[in-house]
Amino acid sequence: MNRVHTYLGALLILGSLFSCRSSKEIVEEKLPRVKDSDLVTALDSMFRQQVEFFYAKIATDYKDSSEKHSFKTSVRLKSDSIFHAVLSFANIPMVNAQMTNDSVYMTNRRDKCYREQSLDYLRKQFGVSFSSKNVEQLLLGTPIAFDPEQKYHQIDDDGMYLICSHKKREIKRNEKKGDREIITYYGLSRDLHTLDRVIIESPEDTATIQIDYLERELEQGLLVPKRVITVVTTARNVVEVELNYKKVRINERETIHFVIPEDYELCE
Repeated sequence: MNRVHTYLGALLILGSLFSCRSSKEIVEEKLPRVKDSDLVTALDSMFRQQVEFFYAKIATDYKDSSEKHSFKTSVRLKSDSIFHAVLSFANIPMVNAQMTNDSVYMTNRRDKCYREQSLDYLRKQFGVSFSSKNVEQLLLGTPIAFDPEQKYHQIDDDGMYLICSHKKREIKRNEKKGDREIITYYGLSRDLHTLDRVIIESPEDTATIQIDYLERELEQGLLVPKRVITVVTTARNVVEVELNYKKVRINERETIHFVIPEDYELCE
């Protein structure tokens, strides 16, 4: 597979299903006890935060089990509609990509080729399933795949409030089931104001993904991500992507252009 498509996949993969836990923050003071319902209410408030348009310039560091690279990414999205990204190497735009609710389109300037694929293509390539809405939630730092109708259960954790879609005994039972369910964890800050971590385990895909929101900044009343680390673990690879947001615009109408040049051929 063309290496530049791997980079793009790593960026897009950021929106779906996530990996095992990394080292925890050391906190000497014990967390005060809160009710499960308080955590769910806090998550629901974050989940309902909406923006119509979003733009960011992101310095991206990518590495997997065989290689590592750095590049710049310009991201634009229209909520519930289109996600658009341009990947630049040495300040030269090389990959132009657009993701809709059912398809992914990519052009590769270096090889003068393009791809038009369903979202299932990304699952086949990278071993995980995700939607354009998941990518939007990842970029905005809101709870990915949160379901207001789902019952969540608090799990003991020394560094943050951690709540899960399954009880411990359900997780063990889930491991034995043929049709295994996705398990989702959300880690909240001590003041319950921000989402600090998302973990999604997909036994069916043999994939886990973890997103750590390490820094945030206030933009137009919203605490948007500033520094994010995502680790994706599949049966074939371990991918780590660090995002450092350099410039953010919220709810300013964005013009999104995606054109496939006439002389481009289908990528092999």
